[in-house]
Amino acid sequence: MRKKFYFTVLLFILLPVYCMAAQYAVKKQDVSFGKFTQTSENAEIYLSPDGSVTAVGGRVSNGVAGIIHYSLEDTKQDVMVKMPDTYSIYEEGIGCKFEIYNHTYNPQQFNLYVGGPSEQDVYIGATLRITGMCEPGTYSTTYYVNPTVNGYYSGFNTPIRVSLIIEEKIGIRETQSLDFGTLVSPAADSTVTVDYNGSRRSSGNIHLHSSKASNGVFQLEGIAGRKVNVTFPSSVDIGGGMVVSNFTADTGLSFPLEAERQNMNVGATLNVPAGTPEGEYSGQYTVIVSY
Repeated sequence: MRKKFYFTVLLFILLPVYCMAAQYAVKKQDVSFGKFTQTSENAEIYLSPDGSVTAVGGRVSNGVAGIIHYSLEDTKQDVMVKMPDTYSIYEEGIGCKFEIYNHTYNPQQFNLYVGGPSEQDVYIGATLRITGMCEPGTYSTTYYVNPTVNGYYSGFNTPIRVSLIIEEKIGIRETQSLDFGTLVSPAADSTVTVDYNGSRRSSGNIHLHSSKASNGVFQLEGIAGRKVNVTFPSSVDIGGGMVVSNFTADTGLSFPLEAERQNMNVGATLNVPAGTPEGEYSGQYTVIVSY
């Protein structure tokens, strides 16, 4: 009688596994694309591994490259580390979309030796693409850097936080002062008006000296085509009982910017009471511009 024997063959395939110590890869510094003032709906920010940052479609400053520190620690063998190839990361913003891609590393590849050198800092840069017009604020996300070690993925996914500050692009600066010129103190309450085009006129019993008056001029800076609102004070006391009021602008108080930089001409009325003492008077007024 022939007996049948059944047996099972267990086949073990040994794959290389690199058991690194817990401190093999440590993040030392996160990535920051800095502070960005966006001027175009399509923009890109380029961050180099050396920390320098440039942009298209806006102005950027204060970029910071990421840093990951690699070391052998308890490992008893030499290793060759190669940083990962570039890939894209997509995120949603408020009013815009982000794509982080073209990751760059310095160095891209390096060796760590038991006999030294056994440590290496890797500096990380990338490109950030913005589609749409972002609302001002701070945006951030986290992605993982997983290099290969001796040709195999190490399994060490080091988290890197990426951030960007979108600053509101809006500003105003005075380029010419509002000047009512020289007046002769009136016998009765009077007014002097300087229009936003620079012309001067008066009402009441007041004499205007021939000295030149000038309208105020402000340069506005913002996003072309976006509507801005301008606010003037209701009145400003400049001394001697005189008050400046009824501020006007050639742009109106609510209008779209024609360009990134646009001039705004300002006029106002000076109320001069009878018998105002002789002297030189001046004051300050605040103009607020907002979206």
